[in-house]
Amino acid sequence: MKRLRERIGGTEHKLTVIHGQSGVGKSSILQGGLIPALQQEAIGERDALPLLLRVYTDWVGMLGQCLAKAFEEVRSKELFANLDSSAAILEQLRRNADRNLLTVLMFDQFEEFFFVYPDQGQRRAFYPGFLTNSEKSGASN
Repeated sequence: MKRLRERIGGTEHKLTVIHGQSGVGKSSILQGGLIPALQQEAIGERDALPLLLRVYTDWVGMLGQCLAKAFEEVRSKELFANLDSSAAILEQLRRNADRNLLTVLMFDQFEEFFFVYPDQGQRRAFYPGFLTNSEKSGASN
């Protein structure tokens, strides 16, 4: 857990993937180890805001709820933002960074996302910050 916390808290790695065969304990590492470790103490000058998403049928709604709840738990005040779109969530994530919050997005059972959204077009809303302008406008290469 210590190495994982350090990796997440550092600036060298923007993405960490925990992978392995079914049943090896990936979910347990997140729920029983990483999330409590992140909640126990700040990482440097930043409070960690761990968000665990496991259901993808309404991933925007679930992520918005998780984000609002976690913010309230960490900062002890209500988040007055309507997080009902991916754009609103991205904006809140930027605000979190400005407030010295380290938001850690964890997508458990992520393969379920691909079953819920089999069409590539449906998946695009999940990663709007990574699309180029031509991809956002619907152009394809």
